[in-house]
Amino acid sequence: MRYAKHIFALMIFFANQSDGSEQSTGALAAMMKQAKYSAGFEARMNVLVTKANGARGTPFKVAVIGQFNTDKQRVRINGVAPESVRARFFAAERNGDGDIQSVAYSTVNDAAQFDSNKKLFNSELVIWDMFSPWWSWPKQAALANERINARECINIRSVSDDINLLIREVESCVDVKAKLSIRTRFFDSRHTLIRTATVWQTMRKGDSDALAAKKLTITDAAGTVTEIEVYAGDEQYQITTETFSALDVARNKKPGPR
Repeated sequence: MRYAKHIFALMIFFANQSDGSEQSTGALAAMMKQAKYSAGFEARMNVLVTKANGARGTPFKVAVIGQFNTDKQRVRINGVAPESVRARFFAAERNGDGDIQSVAYSTVNDAAQFDSNKKLFNSELVIWDMFSPWWSWPKQAALANERINARECINIRSVSDDINLLIREVESCVDVKAKLSIRTRFFDSRHTLIRTATVWQTMRKGDSDALAAKKLTITDAAGTVTEIEVYAGDEQYQITTETFSALDVARNKKPGPR
């Protein structure tokens, strides 16, 4: 059934692509949103940060847990090793209005609000990126096709008019068959490049034709490179009431006296 749905989505996209209509990019954006859907997953990652001058940071490990469907979009990031990141946690959820609420904590009861645009563990890992909110923006335009890392992809420019957003424009070069952006570039309101995520190696997602990034880099405007490699994962991760409980704790906290 998943394979049939995938073929159907591709048929819609390519049929609409022939007339260059906005509907074609809308179909692709919808397909990319659906590709993220998961009742529960975990990805364990090795991360290494290299500054533009060649200086390397201490490698570290994190685990990313997520749940994405039409009703809930939530992620949790667990620091695994070494000691400097261990027992540091972040959790976030995307609301129906598109806002992303994030918290940081060492214990659930300590959960405090956290900026979803802020870098995690002094790397280019950013919570906001993990939700791919740009696929829900109304302005989607097809640009030229490219070949990146031996993969044919179509460039899609997503633009938001929300003046409160740090990232206002995203260019994604999408491998349609794999349902994966091979290169994603993030720009601010002045079209200044903030960072670029590039996929170098992929892996199969379950029994579908869709692929996920196994090795990727995120490079900021100054040339700092964050290398990420997924070394383990679970596509049937069991989400419990405790998984995202820190979000509930932070939400229910009453503001103290001013």
